[in-house]
This record gives sequence, C-alpha cells and structure tokens, in this order.
Amino acid sequence: MHKAKEIITHGKHVLKGIVYLGFGIQIILGVIWMCSNFAHAQHFAPSRLGIYQWMLECFGRVPQWVYLLQLVIAFLARYLFVRKVVLLKKWQAVFVTCALMTFPFSMQCHMSLQPYSLLNSVFYVVLYFSCTIFGRGKETVRRAILLFITLVLFIVFASGVERSRNTSVSGHGWEAHLASRMAWPTLWIDMEPWSEELREMAPSGLVWEAAFSPDNMGILIDRIELKAGREKAKDYYMEMAKTAWGRRYPSIVRQLAWDALGYTVTPLIFPLQMQGVAYDSYSGTNYGVMMEHTPRMTVLYVTYGCWWFACMFALVALSGCVRLTGHIKSRRLAFTKEEKRALLPLTICAIYLFLLVMRGSGMMDYRLSAGVNELWLLLAFLVVENQSVEEEPADVKEER
Repeated sequence: MHKAKEIITHGKHVLKGIVYLGFGIQIILGVIWMCSNFAHAQHFAPSRLGIYQWMLECFGRVPQWVYLLQLVIAFLARYLFVRKVVLLKKWQAVFVTCALMTFPFSMQCHMSLQPYSLLNSVFYVVLYFSCTIFGRGKETVRRAILLFITLVLFIVFASGVERSRNTSVSGHGWEAHLASRMAWPTLWIDMEPWSEELREMAPSGLVWEAAFSPDNMGILIDRIELKAGREKAKDYYMEMAKTAWGRRYPSIVRQLAWDALGYTVTPLIFPLQMQGVAYDSYSGTNYGVMMEHTPRMTVLYVTYGCWWFACMFALVALSGCVRLTGHIKSRRLAFTKEEKRALLPLTICAIYLFLLVMRGSGMMDYRLSAGVNELWLLLAFLVVENQSVEEEPADVKEER
C-alpha cells in the first residue's frame, strides 16, 4: 500500500513536470511567432468599430504601438483573473498568464489590428468580477455593481464588434439572425415553399446571390426590410427559418453542433475544418492571414498548439470523470465551495457561446471565443497543481 502511494505521488510529479514543459514550449513558440510578425500587419479588412478606429488614430495607426497596448491589456486582464481568483503564487500566475496569452488563436488576435484581443480581455474582467461577487454586506453590493457595469461594457463592445463586421444581418433583430442560422445553408433549395409575397420580395437572382456566401445574407435581409418594412419583415424572416427547419432539421442540428464545438473547443475542430470535414467557418481565412509572413513557423506553432490543447483537454476530461465517480460513490450531490463559485462564470460562458452559435450560419470565427478556449488550459494547469481556492497562498494574503 505504501509503495502504491509512492508510485502515485511520483506519477503526479512527473505529470506536473510534463505539463509545465508543454506549456513552456508553447510560450517559446508563441514568443518566436510574435517577434517574427511584430514588424508586419495581418491583412484583415479594416475594423469599422468606432472606438477601435479612435484608438488606432491615437497611436497614429502604427501597428507596433497597438500590438504593445493589446499585449499589455491582455496580460493584465488574465493575470488579475489567475492571481486573484485562482489564487496562484506570483511566479505561477505569470507563467500561466503567458501560457494563456500564447494560445495560438489568441496570439493572432493580439498581433492584429482588430478588436478581438480587447474583446477577450474584457471577457476575463467579466469573469473576474463574476467569481468575486460574493462578499459580506455592502461588499457584495459593490461587487455586484462592478460586475453589472463590466458585463454591460462587454455586451456593448461585443455588439459593436458584431455590427462592425461586414455581415449586415446585425441590427435587424433576432429574427434575422434566426433566418440566417436556419435558412442560409439551403436558401436556394428551400425558396419554393415560401409564400407568394415572400418570393415576390426575394427574386431568385437575389436569393442565389445571398446563398453564395453567409456574408451575402444581409443583401436579402435589406431587400425584404426595404420592401415590407421593419416589423412586417420579421414575419418573413420567421417564415424562412420555419421552412428550413421543417424540411431539414437534422442537418440544422448537425450544423449547430459543429459551430458549438468550434467555439468551445476550437483546436479540436480546427484540423477538421482545414480538411473540409466540419461546417463552413472563417477558420480557413483567418489561418491563411496568419500564415502570410511566417508560413512554416505558423504551421508549427498552430499544429503544436492544437495538439497540446487536445492533451490538456483529455487531462481535464479524465480528471472530471474521476471527480464525478467520487461524487457518485460517496453519494454526495452538494456542490463544493469551488464549484459554487464557478456556477456564475460558467453560466456567463454558456450564454455567450449560445449567442455566438445563434448569430448566423457559416459565420463561426474562433477569434470571438479565444478567451473561452483558454479556460481549458487553465483548468488543466489546476488539475496538476491540485490548488484549492481555500488554500490561499501567503503572498496573496499579504496583498490583501
């Protein structure tokens, strides 16, 4: 029995060393990729988000200054969350923060003139306040107010990012998004059962153009709203969605599942997207832009990042199964203090992912959920550290 415990303890130390080594390699690859691309600008379409354009003007539209600002904000947001919520020691918090920042799809955001890096940083601030909302008396009220303010800022910022994209479905109501989500993949095939009024407002030539690309769905939405008016157009959007669902709901469910997995565990789905197996997305376009200046380095970096994420995801899944088995055997259904603290941020993540999936069909963009994917890596680190939130490090206590 004593030997078995020694073997288990030794195995845990070996696993911990492997995890640190794996994250260390990711950090090194990320820093090399960052330095190799620091003098260049990724060729994305310019962001039309007003506040981001103002920020670019403040820095004279010099990419390097913007990169530095985004990197600093990203580091501070993640360090705040890791240090104050997960309660790691300083050197561990710095190491984990660097590991999260060098997640390949996050690093692409940090090194581009797009608002996605800032969006994911604000997301971490929201998670921080959602985890620390519970206190005593007035402290709880103060934290709740701060959470509300940051959540509103995140919603406004995310909405602005969505509206600034070239998908003009945004701003036409949830019915337009539902039509895009359900109807776009088979728009040309499903137009026959439409009502005569809808077919008159959406001639076959326009429907064919809209079916060519998910971005073109806005052309059809604009035409229907122009002809029918904003309120009446919503009925036609719902007709399009209901027709598609009634004729091919199994296919729609599969597409929803692909997008949900794409946003939640991007590195597991990304290789399939590159092989054309998964559903339509922006992943190929984003990856092509990422490869422009350092193609070989990008392939190595992203391939390793996806492989390492898969390993860490497997570690988290295995740990979760072991923990669940322990709950079942002990017949303990009550949540621990750690699990209770995680309920609110998990709910926020789930709602955010749901909204991303339902925003439209063929529009999956991993840059929008890079922050969510980083959380899997953080969980893997906590598995090997076995750090409880109740075991607060001494240096954290001193800061407080």
